[in-house]
Amino acid sequence: MRDALRWIGRALLVLIVVVAVVFAAYRIRGPSFEQRAALDLLQQDRRPDHGRNAFPLLWFMGYDVADEDLDAHMAVDVAEVRKRLAAGDEAIQFVPSASKLPQPSNDDAGPCQTLENDCLHHVTEKAELTRSTLKTYARLLARAQSLEHADFLWIEFPADYRTPMGMYSVLPQNLWLSSLALQFVDGDHVGALDGVCRNARTWRRLRAATNSLIGDMVLIRYADGAIRLFGEMLAASSSDEAIPPSCMDAFRPIEAADVDRCAELSTERAVSENVMREISSTRQPYWKRVFSQLIFDPRQTVAWGAEQFTPYCGEAASRRLLADKTIDLNAVPHPLRRLECITSVTGCILTEIATPAYVGYDKRILDYAAHLRLAATLIWLRESPIASAASLKERFEQRPANLRSAGHVSGIDSEHHVLFVDSLNQVRAQRFELKLSAE
Repeated sequence: MRDALRWIGRALLVLIVVVAVVFAAYRIRGPSFEQRAALDLLQQDRRPDHGRNAFPLLWFMGYDVADEDLDAHMAVDVAEVRKRLAAGDEAIQFVPSASKLPQPSNDDAGPCQTLENDCLHHVTEKAELTRSTLKTYARLLARAQSLEHADFLWIEFPADYRTPMGMYSVLPQNLWLSSLALQFVDGDHVGALDGVCRNARTWRRLRAATNSLIGDMVLIRYADGAIRLFGEMLAASSSDEAIPPSCMDAFRPIEAADVDRCAELSTERAVSENVMREISSTRQPYWKRVFSQLIFDPRQTVAWGAEQFTPYCGEAASRRLLADKTIDLNAVPHPLRRLECITSVTGCILTEIATPAYVGYDKRILDYAAHLRLAATLIWLRESPIASAASLKERFEQRPANLRSAGHVSGIDSEHHVLFVDSLNQVRAQRFELKLSAE
């Protein structure tokens, strides 16, 4: 019995020594070459070096600030947030330092709602109410329309989890789309189609140049509203009405910029790094601090997080997304499955917990690209020669490769007379639909 206990004790001692050696080796090594490369990729400065930033417009969208003073007021608010962060305050509830403009309530019956499929029908039924609402909130509408001249959407606040995420109200887009629907109802079909395509083109341009993950998802939502209204207008137009060039541009073939997410993931990495820095600097008793240092290495944890972003950012990610392929979770590094997890057990677990969230965002980007292709398909069906014996479904199956979303199920629903594509991310809807012309 004594010999057995002696062997168990020796085995435990050897195990402790091995664990200590492995722990020390990985701590001394630090992030691997691949992890450092991932950090370098996400630390690149991706902010556009010229053009107009849409963020001040969105931040002060519903506030009484003159357009020519937006940048100056934005600088003041950014400075105030930095000051509060430096003082250790929770700045997440920070709002613009200006009085609010009058705006319709969410249950107002005048403007369309962004998620509606029947904006054109809504405005047709409530044309005068819509006209009155647009007149009442003309300043808010004009400010929304001025977003067409913005080039990118870049959050000016520091990359910190305590900073405001932005001011993303659907109201400006609701007013903008309602004005275009009213223009169509009043008989200016070509002008309204041109306007709704410029609206969609605006969100497509801004989404391709944003450093905000939340902003990305909001811009996609805005774009979806414009695409739906485009489909409704096209379905209500006669086949001999010209489709404006802006529509060809808005729904041009999908490009790498349309699916690129590196800038927003860079922000996510920076926020994560700040969180890790704050955790490691928290004051606590000596013995707790020593224990924390043994189970948590902020530098290694940040490197793991950056490594997990690489399947979503870069040339390989762009090729995958352009091919309409979802992420292979086996391609996402899992530190919990590797021996180096011993250097930061807590960080390792936190990294693994965060992994699934980004899969949903990835699918949302793929759905967005599929919606753009679906809108382009409507144009192709209208513009392409009609074979006398070809049905609408047969023509749909003949569409060119750049209009196909290989990873999505799509088709024509004859019963509801819509073109559809099933959603990969079904949080909002199981499928996305566009109306077809009755002709």
